[in-house]
Amino acid sequence: MKVAVLGPIAKDIVKIDSKISVQIGGIPYYIALALQALEIEKITPYITCAPSDQRWATTNFPGLAVRCL
Repeated sequence: MKVAVLGPIAKDIVKIDSKISVQIGGIPYYIALALQALEIEKITPYITCAPSDQRWATTNFPGLAVRCL
């Protein structure tokens, strides 16, 4: 099965006590993770993100060929 996932991603800023971390989120990210867990043959996330965040976004999808729109 081949699957394309389309949508915006989010840059989630999580603060716990005084520790701040930046994590990726959004529907395409979580769907891609779920499909990877189901061992789908080919997953291509098509995401929307700011041009300045393109490198950050693609490195947070390990093992997937991400396409930025």
